[in-house]
Amino acid sequence: MPKSDPTRRGTFCGLKNRRRCGRCKKVKHYSQFHKNRAKRGGIGGYCKKCRKERYQETEKGAGYEQRRRHYYETARWKSLLLQYGVTQEQYEEMHQAQNGLCAICGKPETYQWRGTVRRLAVDHDHKTGAARGLLCTSCNRGIGNLGDDPEMLKKAIEYLLSYQTE
Repeated sequence: MPKSDPTRRGTFCGLKNRRRCGRCKKVKHYSQFHKNRAKRGGIGGYCKKCRKERYQETEKGAGYEQRRRHYYETARWKSLLLQYGVTQEQYEEMHQAQNGLCAICGKPETYQWRGTVRRLAVDHDHKTGAARGLLCTSCNRGIGNLGDDPEMLKKAIEYLLSYQTE
C-alpha cells in the first residue's frame, strides 16, 4: 500500500498538512489539532473541538467531583489499612471513643487541606507499627519531631517550665 493511501491504518489522510480526527472523523488542517510529540507526526489524535468536548465529559462533567471525592476516600482507607492495619470501622470506633478529639490536647482537628478540615491522624508506634490513638496534626507533628522519645518530651517540658513566668 502506498504511503498516501487514505484507507491505510492510522489517521493520516494522504493530504499534506491534514489529519483525520479520531472522534468526529473529519479531515482537518494541522492547526486544528494540538501538538503532541508522542504521536505520529507530532500532532494529537483528536481535533481541538473534540478534545475539549471529551475533556468536559470525562473530567469536569458527569460527576467529576463525586469520582474525585470517592477516589480520595477509598485511597485514604486503603492507606490506613496497609500502613497501620486499621480498617475504616476501627478508625470510626477510635474516633467515637475519643469523641472526635485529639488524644493529647483534647481539641478537634483544625488543620485544613484544600479547604477541608483534615481527619485526625492515626498515631502509631514506629517500632511495632501498632496504632495508639488519633491525634490532631499539631500534636502528631510535635511528638514526631521529637522522635516519639519520652526523654525528649521530658526535656522539652523542663525547658518550657524553666522560662515560665508566674
